[in-house]
Amino acid sequence: MKQKQTNKTLEHPQTVSIRYRDTMEQFVKSRSYLLNLQLYRDTKSTFRIVLFLLLFSDVYGAERHKIKAVSVKEGESVDLLGETEIQIGDELLWMFGNEGELLAKINTKNKIFEIYDSDDGRFEDRLELDHQNGSLIIRDSKTTDSGVYTMKIINKRATIYKRFCVTVSDAFGAETDQTKAISVKEGEDVALRTGETEIQTEDDILWVFGDVDEIIAEINLNVKIFKTYDGDDGRFRDRLELDRYTGSLIIRNSKTTDSGVYTVKIINKRATIYKRFCVTVSENLLHYMKIIVSNILLLGWIGCVLKRCFF
Repeated sequence: MKQKQTNKTLEHPQTVSIRYRDTMEQFVKSRSYLLNLQLYRDTKSTFRIVLFLLLFSDVYGAERHKIKAVSVKEGESVDLLGETEIQIGDELLWMFGNEGELLAKINTKNKIFEIYDSDDGRFEDRLELDHQNGSLIIRDSKTTDSGVYTMKIINKRATIYKRFCVTVSDAFGAETDQTKAISVKEGEDVALRTGETEIQTEDDILWVFGDVDEIIAEINLNVKIFKTYDGDDGRFRDRLELDRYTGSLIIRNSKTTDSGVYTVKIINKRATIYKRFCVTVSENLLHYMKIIVSNILLLGWIGCVLKRCFF
């Protein structure tokens, strides 16, 4: 008796291997596509956020760090203009100097309108506060009133800073009316120019910082002095440079703590000249955004490596 033959034949192992490989390739392509799609969506969304923050930081930084130079003769009044009109709920603070010493405060909600003298008593009841627009008036100004005044306005919409660099010059003394406002981003260099084309042998140049006239650099060619100093608190450590030809001062890799008034005193046979620079160093959010973007690109690269290894 003959055995029945069946039509069913076993597949060759190589055929099974090829079919399995094709199935796995389709699976990997599918997973790969989904992973790429997700990475694309995440990256696109993140870049939108970063772009918004960059635009916001530019606008915010420009608004926050406006600085205006104001020069008067000793004895004249100094009017530091505030807002057109204080709104209900606004809080306004007036501060003086690098340390932000509080001079005046307005809080419409709690009906606070107060003026304070400085710790050293330099203003001696000479401050006035406009209750309508928050302006600060300094009566009978003195040379010791020179410095940076900051107005901080806090409301529901934002916090706004306005800065005024005030120079009060001696009415009968040396030339002190040259004041320049300089604004830079953190990390940028600050160049404070003396305006001299070349230092003369008899010139004596002194650079001072802040309200207490802290010496940070000096040049005296007669006794061969050419030095920079780190500051009493070390804030300028190894970041100050002097131009050997003009006496200009350069601050490398600026920091927000470098903000303030810098004064150069140039003494020679002809005259004594003062020049002041109101420097504002604002936070550089762009620097931090660059770090975020770098991390995003790094994560994307890691994702691609993982995809190749496991998919």
